[in-house]
Amino acid sequence: ACRASWGGSNCAPLIEGDSFAAEIDGKTMWLTVRKGGNQGSEVRMKNNILDIRPAPPSVPDSRVSASDGSGLQRGDFTGTFGGTVRNATVGLSASFGVAVREEDGLVYGCIAIQPPLYGSGSLQGVVQGSRISFDTVGLSLGARFSIRFEGELRGGGLEGTYEVSSPTHQAGEFGLTKRGSDAPRVGFNLKDCISNLSGL
Repeated sequence: ACRASWGGSNCAPLIEGDSFAAEIDGKTMWLTVRKGGNQGSEVRMKNNILDIRPAPPSVPDSRVSASDGSGLQRGDFTGTFGGTVRNATVGLSASFGVAVREEDGLVYGCIAIQPPLYGSGSLQGVVQGSRISFDTVGLSLGARFSIRFEGELRGGGLEGTYEVSSPTHQAGEFGLTKRGSDAPRVGFNLKDCISNLSGL
């Protein structure tokens, strides 16, 4: 977290979902950011580390093969997906899309949820065979949304359930269909990623 009460502070370039060069020395982390965009001047920010967690465990490079009847191949989770999410707690449904890249059993990307539901933001998770689980974090209407999705890929479809842990506890289900092979890469722009999903 970066908090500042004045305009133009060093917090301004820290956009959630972006990547930054970092150096760690004990409980201190130095971030290198550019104020004013990619062409702006570099600024080194000193941060205190409050928590460090290991990355999710890497899954061995053995994907489910066509011989087991599923037809899954390496990279089937990479691409853009569109479909419907249904919030059972409030009884509402909405269109949504995800853009995901799978690398060595890990996935990252973005999610775009259309009104009347909310929670668009970044995502990261793990793949195990035909199953995927990912967490999303987004800001909408001034609230921070934290959502866990768990689903299974069958053919070109992904179906499963989700649970909202913040700002209030809610639960529901979702269904997605693969629409294309485009996927975000390391350092992708989160706002552009979400915007590109608006038509799914």
